[in-house]
Amino acid sequence: MTARKADDDWVLWNEKSAHGDPERSQSFVVSSQMKHFLFLIKTRKDRLASLSPEQMQQHVVNVRQFIESLISNGQIKVARAVEMTGFALSGFKGAFQEARLDPNAEVVSAYYLVGAESLSDALLLAKADPRFEDAIWKTEIQPILDVEGVGESEGPLEESQLGL
Repeated sequence: MTARKADDDWVLWNEKSAHGDPERSQSFVVSSQMKHFLFLIKTRKDRLASLSPEQMQQHVVNVRQFIESLISNGQIKVARAVEMTGFALSGFKGAFQEARLDPNAEVVSAYYLVGAESLSDALLLAKADPRFEDAIWKTEIQPILDVEGVGESEGPLEESQLGL
């Protein structure tokens, strides 16, 4: 994969096409105006347990290949699996309620930070996820707001920045 800057966009292309012909290589533009979306991938632990060991192994391979291909072409910025355990915290001004996440309920199992031109494009990308071939999954797709000054700092936050 090769990249070059063209105006405010990046043009990416494969050195060789599937036929080995550089003249027929595929290219696409990754716009600097691309929008970002959060994908929350959800399922229930018992749905995963219903897969045989062979099905689970194939599931892992298929999802890994899907994610790696989207990372290589710039569509996925971050992809992480998360443990299906944890807490839900709710409340107001110190009157908090903590509840353990129920692994038999639908919980987040992974998240992606995705770049796409529109919400419709993000939805098409989500539908291509091979997870949907194996079990019942749910993907929530939300546009990420660009708020000036938020998330633009360099390095980790210091305690003084957190008000601690």
